[in-house]
Amino acid sequence: MDAEIYRDMIEMQGTHWWFAVRRRLLRSWIAAHGPDRRDARILDVGAATGSNLDTLKTFGRVTALEPDSFAFRHLAGRRDVDAVQAALPDHGTEGLGDFDLIVALDVLEHIEDDLAALRSMHGMLKVGGTVIVTVPAFRFLWSTHDETMHHLRRYRAPELVDKMRQAGFDMLYRSYFNFVLFPVALAVRLSGRVFGDLASAGAGRVHPLLNAMLDRVFGAEVHVLGFLRFPFGLSIVGIATKSA
Repeated sequence: MDAEIYRDMIEMQGTHWWFAVRRRLLRSWIAAHGPDRRDARILDVGAATGSNLDTLKTFGRVTALEPDSFAFRHLAGRRDVDAVQAALPDHGTEGLGDFDLIVALDVLEHIEDDLAALRSMHGMLKVGGTVIVTVPAFRFLWSTHDETMHHLRRYRAPELVDKMRQAGFDMLYRSYFNFVLFPVALAVRLSGRVFGDLASAGAGRVHPLLNAMLDRVFGAEVHVLGFLRFPFGLSIVGIATKSA
């Protein structure tokens, strides 16, 4: 992605509603399906500017994998994680492996051969380990935001599950999420096709009051996603394990 996007991430990721709620969701997914010890070896694939690293650190030692030079320089300045400049599938990942947990949050949509990337993750995951993948949902939600973020695709849940299974994973859980805000985002995207792309859900700076409201609305899903599966949403999560 462009350096300007990473600069915006660095500025916003601490408080922006999308990043904040996704971190809480990540914590709940790991607590439900991840390693049950606090010395786990964890790989953050496509770590970008490190918005999830502090959350992941509470579960073990983190390796941050990032191909972009600008983002990697930001990560390399941290002493509390191991930063590796590499890309999936298999570009610069030699010697990496035996991880208890691998997360790839909004990464696959940037990779041309997403199945090969999933197979790379499978190869680096310890038997019995957990992988958590999130991707944007539904091609009909495509907007200029996807183009700005250099997305190559959006997914349906069965498509993500099928690719994870093809890569060798055994599925534990999958669901759409960001369910409540889906109608709002759909209306924005449809109006954008008529009047121009007015806004993109999850992107850009927002007023503090609106930020707090969106955090509360989206954040309510943290309490129910562990036992519910939403039939649609703006994003998809797939959680899987590696069998012997």
